Amino acid sequence: MDWTLERLEGLITGKVEERLDLEYKGAQALGNTPKHKTELVKDVTAMANSAGGIIIYGIKEYDEVGLRHLPEKLDPINRHIVTKEWLENIINNAQPRISDIAISVIQIDDTGGVVYILEVPQSHTAHQNPYDKKYYKRFNFSAEPMNGD
Repeated sequence: MDWTLERLEGLITGKVEERLDLEYKGAQALGNTPKHKTELVKDVTAMANSAGGIIIYGIKEYDEVGLRHLPEKLDPINRHIVTKEWLENIINNAQPRISDIAISVIQIDDTGGVVYILEVPQSHTAHQNPYDKKYYKRFNFSAEPMNGD
């Protein structure tokens, strides 16, 4: 199924909760800092090291405790600052590189606001985050370091 603005809005209005194979990230999750790069690769490698799935950058979750992990609203990313190519370059630092990640771009407004959808395949090898030298795996709603279990 192709990604559209209507499909994204349907996740919000349908209150589709995050799960092992679905994660929402607001615009503040992407930035050109070491912390942002570490988090980006952590999230992608955790998804690949688990069941695979979808990470949507540009949908904010609720902050309230009882509503966490539910999509609140669109939170567009400025494509002039964070480009698809930049995302690919950072993600490609995973060791070993994760093959076949698909990045879809949905335009939200006329000022460069977009949502990036990363479709991450399940991998058959473990991928390491080179920024902190850790291996991650998804557990329900979060990416956690693997401890050999």
